[in-house]
Amino acid sequence: MNKGLLVAINIVLLLFGGPFALIIGVIVSIILYKLSKNSSGNSTSGGNGSGRSSYQQNHQGYSQSYQYEHRNRFKDEKAAGDHGEALVRRELLSLLYGESLFSYIQTNNMVVNNRNFEIDFVLLVDQVGLVLVEVKYYSGQVKCTDDEYWQQINGKGTVVKQRNASKQVLRARSLLRQLLTHRNLNRWPMHAVVLFAHENATILRGLPPKRPQTEILKLHSLPGWIERQSKSLAVKFTKEDHEEIKQALKSFEREYEKTA
Repeated sequence: MNKGLLVAINIVLLLFGGPFALIIGVIVSIILYKLSKNSSGNSTSGGNGSGRSSYQQNHQGYSQSYQYEHRNRFKDEKAAGDHGEALVRRELLSLLYGESLFSYIQTNNMVVNNRNFEIDFVLLVDQVGLVLVEVKYYSGQVKCTDDEYWQQINGKGTVVKQRNASKQVLRARSLLRQLLTHRNLNRWPMHAVVLFAHENATILRGLPPKRPQTEILKLHSLPGWIERQSKSLAVKFTKEDHEEIKQALKSFEREYEKTA
């Protein structure tokens, strides 16, 4: 009810009914005003509630759409792999700042003895050595064994055969050792690991005699793995070492060459 109308009614009651009528009028006016306000408030609240409901539905719909796009935004395996490597780079930067890692190098395709290979990351770790990292951005369950292929069961329940990444990184380690020997740079211990960057990857490691040929790590476990390695104070890196290794790798970079 309009507040001005209630005031006008109370003035009339005072003029023609006296103080007692005014008191009764004020009490009645307050009650009517509160009832009117509550009614209006409920109506407004209903509108806002509807708005909030609509907003929540829109927001939820956006979130679901975003999640769908997030899960399906990679047009091919290379795009997914690039995203996985970007996640690893971010982790490595945090290790650099924390002094757990001296430096790292990424490579393009290299050719050694007519054999193509590429290393996602070469880590230079004081007291540990060179760590070759093969990055995989697989989701779902991945059964890692010593077989030629690993078995991935993705979120849809589809079984996908994936190349044994442990054998892949060990092959790269062998070729890298040849490369560094050729440049008189093979003077550090060399390790090889497979790193799963997807947060929803579940790793099932085969037990002996089917155990995979290398360590299999999730991204968050990389710092702990580095800390657990046996240490040698004799293993050290300098900026000059980093540049020499980097230039040596770059000198063997070639376009992919199809070999027999």
